[in-house]
Amino acid sequence: SNKQAKGMRYLTVLTVACVVANAAAFLTPSLRVPSSQDLRLETANHKLAMNRWRNSPLAARVMMNMSRKEKNKLKKAERVEKQQQAAAVAQKTDALLDALFDQIEATKRDLGQITDVLNQLAEYKPELGKGAILQGDWKLAFVNKADCIHDFGTGLGKLPGTAILDMFISFDASGKVVLTEVCRVVGPFPNVKNELMGEWTYAEGAVGFNKDAAESGLRSTYNAMMDGRNKRTDASTGFRVRTVASDVKYVDQDVLVLFTADGGEMVWEREENLTKELGRLLRQDLTKEKEGGGVLDPVSAVAEIVSPSGRKPWEFWK
Repeated sequence: SNKQAKGMRYLTVLTVACVVANAAAFLTPSLRVPSSQDLRLETANHKLAMNRWRNSPLAARVMMNMSRKEKNKLKKAERVEKQQQAAAVAQKTDALLDALFDQIEATKRDLGQITDVLNQLAEYKPELGKGAILQGDWKLAFVNKADCIHDFGTGLGKLPGTAILDMFISFDASGKVVLTEVCRVVGPFPNVKNELMGEWTYAEGAVGFNKDAAESGLRSTYNAMMDGRNKRTDASTGFRVRTVASDVKYVDQDVLVLFTADGGEMVWEREENLTKELGRLLRQDLTKEKEGGGVLDPVSAVAEIVSPSGRKPWEFWK
């Protein structure tokens, strides 16, 4: 019919115009490599143009006059384009994460470069909705300020003769949050575990750390604590209920980046076996057999407790 012919002619002209525009962009010499901001802007502009086209009356008429086969081809092309865009973003974020952990594991860390990489990662933060991707256990891998871990956690690591060995945070689907610190105490004492317990929420948008933006970002409200003596305190027994607000700058299935109000930058890695890791840190297996056979040497195990080797995430000055 005439309507179908007009619709197909318009679609052909539109396709040719897109091809010519893309070819011109491809052939135009560039003096620099596109930045992540360029890629995001290009993707956003493309999405905006496509949405305007889909929502236009002309597009509706063209689609109405297209056959089912032609519609399926168009949908397939759109899916392929989305997959290509996702692959490009994944390639960029993988490269940034590699650069980040190269710095974290470097002999001498460049804090400025780490901050720069974290800011670039923030440009690829996915839409989180209510934060379902945050659910699970996370282990602290890096923090740029020593005081940040005390403000973020129990603060007991500041006590004389006490040092934090590791920190974990766990978010579950029911809205419960548990922050766990494993501390070393000077002397012939075992490592101890402190826990903060409460509830967590997430709302899209930067925290802002002001009254107007108080409900956005990641918020953990702690209403109870279990200290290293297995003594539980809550609001009824003197525990001061407090809320810790942080801004989720980036998150995927393996890495979580949080910024805090005092300028803290925290990088967390997903912990697949929290129970086993805590058991190792607390040395609950001193009298048990090694994996694969043989009995653990208690003297060596105790020596490792007193003088653990390796650099901790917050020992950024080393």
